[in-house]
Amino acid sequence: MDFRAGQPLQRHALNVASALLLLSVLPHGVHAQASPPEVDSAVALLDSPNWRVRADALDYLTNVPDSLLPPSYHPKVVALLNQEALHPVDDSTVSGEMIFDYESDLVREALSFKDPAALQGFAYLGIQMARVVKEFVAEQGSSALPYLDGAWRADTDARTDIMTTWGLMVGRRYRSRITAAERIALLARLLQAADSEPIGFISAALAAPLSDATPVMEAIADGDAYKIVRAYAQEAMVPLTAHRDSLSPPQLHVRLSDWLRAICLNAAGDKAATCGSLTRLLAAGPTDTHGLLRFQMLADSAYAAGTFTRYEHALLSGNAARLVSIRGR
Repeated sequence: MDFRAGQPLQRHALNVASALLLLSVLPHGVHAQASPPEVDSAVALLDSPNWRVRADALDYLTNVPDSLLPPSYHPKVVALLNQEALHPVDDSTVSGEMIFDYESDLVREALSFKDPAALQGFAYLGIQMARVVKEFVAEQGSSALPYLDGAWRADTDARTDIMTTWGLMVGRRYRSRITAAERIALLARLLQAADSEPIGFISAALAAPLSDATPVMEAIADGDAYKIVRAYAQEAMVPLTAHRDSLSPPQLHVRLSDWLRAICLNAAGDKAATCGSLTRLLAAGPTDTHGLLRFQMLADSAYAAGTFTRYEHALLSGNAARLVSIRGR
């Protein structure tokens, strides 16, 4: 969902003191350029316990020239976003659209500062509103990961957006902002969530892009229970397949190696033993057709034995088959 142009909130009856102060700094109609004392009063209203007062104050302040905003405005907006993200507005007396307009205005204003101090608010709230927020969070790299973890635990409705942000982080544009170990861990998390959050996995694959995830798109398109999910996977296969076909054998081999590391992360028992064998086979490189065929056969056998999930198997066997087909040309 992208930012929408919010409509001014309706004025509500407040207690007398708050109403008088609000009217003094929030004139109806076109906002005239305010003097600094009025602006300071409006900034103070951002601390109001009434969210509608905060919303009207923010609506006013976003129309004030930057040169008239006090130094306290920036940190107050950041703190307010972090607060609203952790404790969302819950008001049954107004429409959800009114609350969304306020929250989106707050996210947009905080984003204008490009301040990493707002990462918590962006991770919990902002990434659900616009791609540009996901990009900013991904750009922060390792420092954003704890906030995304917290958001993942706090709000299941945000998981598709979180996975999309993870996709951006492991992709070519922002991968240098995280460590190699963090990238493998994120690939593992994306794959682990693919079964319960297929839309999120597809969105992440497109965002990165993870063209080597094409075999998972095929598995989703063939097997998901929901028609809309199958259609999305089929749609995603078009650009992802085209991109995968442009990869050289060494490039695809590196990507397969990354997926194997992600799949084998913290493996134990039979899975750990199988992972060891697959790692040794893959170490021979992208030109070893015999080794790649054995790799594929072992992945197929492990899947039949229940060692790998269907998506783990799809990634390993599908990309190995692709490497073999390239070598056979």
